[in-house]
Amino acid sequence: MRIRSIKPGFWRSDDVTCLPWDNRLLFIGLWSYVDDNGVGIDKLALIAADLFAADVEREPSETFARVSRGLQSLADSGRITRYTIASKALLYVTNWDLHQRIDKPNKPRYPLPTRENDTNHATLAPPSRNPRESPSPGVVEERIKGEEEERGSLREPERGHARATRLPADWQPADDLASQMSTECPGIDLRAEHRKFVDHWKAQPGQKGVKADWSATWRNWMRRANEGYGGVRSSNGAPRTSRSDADFAHAESLKHFDVEQKAIG
Repeated sequence: MRIRSIKPGFWRSDDVTCLPWDNRLLFIGLWSYVDDNGVGIDKLALIAADLFAADVEREPSETFARVSRGLQSLADSGRITRYTIASKALLYVTNWDLHQRIDKPNKPRYPLPTRENDTNHATLAPPSRNPRESPSPGVVEERIKGEEEERGSLREPERGHARATRLPADWQPADDLASQMSTECPGIDLRAEHRKFVDHWKAQPGQKGVKADWSATWRNWMRRANEGYGGVRSSNGAPRTSRSDADFAHAESLKHFDVEQKAIG
């Protein structure tokens, strides 16, 4: 789901005011559902779960039926285009560029419709039951889980990039990296800066706390810490230690750091 904007003219547009109120809300919701190219997977369970999760929980059958009718109405009125590529049902918000201006769009996840693949299919998927019949327990959850996995499988794989992860609990820099930084950054206490590094990144929430290369992140952290050294007052107003004091403290901290690494290893 993405943040989108609604232009003031939307509410007086003849193409919009001719739609029932429910379909207007569904249409706006689809803007957040599709990618920055205006395309998304055309699956009832996935759309309903993303846009009307609470309604699905309270009245699953009624919600699925209303969303299904709304999608078909939007397709019939030309507000969305429904098509199939490699057996995958997709939908495109017609005239996407007129509805949204994306300053820095992400890479498109799905291809746009063409004359060849625009099937304007009438249904999202062949129904296996009466749309007003209550689904058995767990059906909705399994359906949503399956669609989430399908959504991920359609994304183009990124090549040449390591998978970003959170900082492992026992992470330590390699011996050669620690040695490099001890030589390159003589003005800092490696052991103390390492503790700050670990505490900082473990406290970061969500995606802010993931990195693809923790060694490079650690190296850059130490370099920035070393840039702040200069024999002047620190940011909190306390005087920094002299160069000779810092060199001595650094040498001692490096000994402890090497001992700890060997113990862990």
